[in-house]
Amino acid sequence: MIPTQNPKFVNIANKFLPPSSEHLMGTDHLGRDIFSLMAQGFLRTLYVVVVASAVSYISGVFLGIIAGFYGGFPLVVIRFLTDLTLIIPTFIVALISSIMFSDSVFAVGLALGFSNIGFFANQSYKLCDIILRDPYVDTLRMLQAPNSYIMRKFLFPELLPSTLNLMGNKASNHILAYASLTFIGLGADITSPDFGTMLYQYRGFIIEKPLVVLWPALGIFFLSLIFHYTFDEVHI
Repeated sequence: MIPTQNPKFVNIANKFLPPSSEHLMGTDHLGRDIFSLMAQGFLRTLYVVVVASAVSYISGVFLGIIAGFYGGFPLVVIRFLTDLTLIIPTFIVALISSIMFSDSVFAVGLALGFSNIGFFANQSYKLCDIILRDPYVDTLRMLQAPNSYIMRKFLFPELLPSTLNLMGNKASNHILAYASLTFIGLGADITSPDFGTMLYQYRGFIIEKPLVVLWPALGIFFLSLIFHYTFDEVHI
């Protein structure tokens, strides 16, 4: 989505214009082009999701493979650390991060990613425990294949479909969490367009002008749906 106009340009004379060729989604109570606001909100939300997904996926899968492959003390330490990330609710971690790093979208992405490391680590560990029982692994070990080779060439490819499916599901959670934060004015600059910010600003017009509330709600819905079905296990 590419903004067609300056999303911060205010023109009260053009408030609540219906959708047209000039304003594809109409204008809001300040005369701003809603399509341009939606485009900016889409890009900012996508940035948060990419950061959060990268942090949780890479860290979680790596720790899960190490724990599942080596077991023993590494397993105990990794399970303890990942359980800590699961104890604290995701929203609380993101809330604290947004307060500590004011108006930082990147920090919110890191916080959301950190909170979900445990899910990927636990899933990867459990799957590794099953995959490592394959006779093929015993054959590789008899041939003195390096551990790094087994993990990289055998374990990770086997984990890929399930972990990507989980990433798609968690991406939807990231979108909702970020929208919730911006709705209450945390996690980003409130002057910047975000789906949650738009919902907060338009909440008073839900009866008179329901369309202005519908657009950001649909943005959250469809972006979540896209991530869910893109990484659905059936399509991998």
